[in-house]
This record gives sequence, C-alpha cells and structure tokens, in this order.
Amino acid sequence: KSTLLRLLAGQKKLADHFALLPIIPTDPVFYETPPAWLPGTSVLRGFITLRYVLMFDTEYRLREWYGNHTEPLPATLVSSPTAIIQLSLRQDYLTRVEDRPFLLTSEEIRDAQGHRLGTLMLATPLDGEFLTGLALPLTDFNGLVAILEGGKSQVIASSHPKLVPSGAVLENLKDDFFVAGQSYFDYGSSDLLLQLVTLVSSAEFE
Repeated sequence: KSTLLRLLAGQKKLADHFALLPIIPTDPVFYETPPAWLPGTSVLRGFITLRYVLMFDTEYRLREWYGNHTEPLPATLVSSPTAIIQLSLRQDYLTRVEDRPFLLTSEEIRDAQGHRLGTLMLATPLDGEFLTGLALPLTDFNGLVAILEGGKSQVIASSHPKLVPSGAVLENLKDDFFVAGQSYFDYGSSDLLLQLVTLVSSAEFE
C-alpha cells in the first residue's frame, strides 16, 4: 500500500487540485466514482482495490474522499483522525477503527516547492472483499483465506463467508478444512495480533 500511496500523493494534478480548494473548509466532498486527481485504471491495475481514499488539509480536517462501495465512512476517520494519521504516516498501520480491523497508510501531499498541503490516506477494511484480492498459494485446490484474531483463533473475515463465517473458531473447522498455511500479519506498525490462514476443503485435498 505504501508504494501505491506514494504514487498517488506525488501527483502534480493532486497538488494542483488541492491548491484550488477553498481556504475555509466546507462539508467533505464525496466521490462515488474515481475523481480527476486519481490516476486512470491502467495505472492502478495490479495494485489493491481502493476502498477509501481520504484527503485531509494541514489541520487534519477531511476535505474530500472517494469510496468504491456503499458502506459509510467510519466517523472516527472524519471527526478525530489526527492520531491515526500520525501513526500511519509513511507506513502501513494495522488497527481497529470502530471495532473493525483496518489497514491504513498515509502520505503527505506537497507542492513543487516542498510545502505541505495536506495528507492523503488509504483506508482498507480487512474483510472478505480484501481477502478475495489475495493470491492463494494452493491454486489447484478449492482454497479460501481467513483472518483470525491472534490468540483467540476466531475468524474475523474470510474470502467465503458462507463457508467460513465471521465468529467461527478454527478448531471447529478442522473436520471440514485442512490448514494449508498459517502466519501472522506482517504490515508495518500494528495494534493488532492477527493471523492469515489458508484453508482447503478436506474432502478435495484427500
């Protein structure tokens, strides 16, 4: 995510757009389709799907944002984002936002003279949509991936929620699934202890 964010925040057209924003903040502007200050799909192809892209001014006030789905933006990212922005600046930061696990990354927006105009943030909920974009190591089998709460071995999200719903306990899945891979999330700074697990149908594997 940090590589993608540097690409987005370093665009001249983003800095030019930001310079034209009214000095006195208005209500945040929401875009249902990618705004002009985002690159085209040909540039973004190969990166993760953009779930939330948020633009803050120098006072950490949300000015504009883009979301590619119907879920509302968590209020914490609107009303009190300062600490989250600082903790995610120039690095991936795994945390909970209103009791949902999120992967956050922030980068400063600067003009050609190096003056800070604001901050751009990518916010990605760690849910089934996020997991369906991950490559499975066992592509020959009907595999799925799930995120577990560290220590509890309880599923937070899976790429197939009908088969492995949120709240399921890993131990209770072992009659139907073979654990093909299990590792802790390694995403820069983190407030959470999460595991990424690859599961394969036991019948198909046998």
